[in-house]
Amino acid sequence: MAPMDVGRINMPGVQDTDGGFGGCSVGGQMFYPFLICGNSEEGKSSAWFMGGLLQFVCGNHIIWGAQDVVRFSTRHVGDAWRRLEAGFFDYLKKWITAGTLAERQMLQASLEYHVAADEAGVVEFLRGKGFAKKASEAAVETVKIGDPSTGVYSQDPTVLFNLVSALTAGARLIPHQDARVEAERKASGLLAYAR
Repeated sequence: MAPMDVGRINMPGVQDTDGGFGGCSVGGQMFYPFLICGNSEEGKSSAWFMGGLLQFVCGNHIIWGAQDVVRFSTRHVGDAWRRLEAGFFDYLKKWITAGTLAERQMLQASLEYHVAADEAGVVEFLRGKGFAKKASEAAVETVKIGDPSTGVYSQDPTVLFNLVSALTAGARLIPHQDARVEAERKASGLLAYAR
């Protein structure tokens, strides 16, 4: 296979950094591209890979702030390695040539998208999306505190990006991993409203 050309994508409001990890800054928040591969030799399992953008990985090796994760897998039957190789290189070529433009545009849009006019409207919006009242109110309060470690961009709780960051930060407090991951997945799903 011929080597692929890698192009740098420039987008207004988004600055690339050269910190060695290929990160980009969107609205002052850092995001890093990732690609993870896994394999199992059992026929009932699969070889797989997934990639996207993340904000950080905690000490438990949990990816936080992942956006637009794409996953490809194939079962270990027949010519599985050929299917995986073909799928991997096709995905990798698209990922490298397109860069992270779609993800960056989505994140930038979420920084500009207001879900409601006030805090009460924000809680109502979140409740309408299946979030508990307590979690919705806690997300608003987290945004208002403005702790940068939560990934909040500004102290405006009506901004979609801030809400997703606050809900994700709240998920870290959930003691059971499955529930944490589900809460984060549900929160990140809100980003679709900014597209």
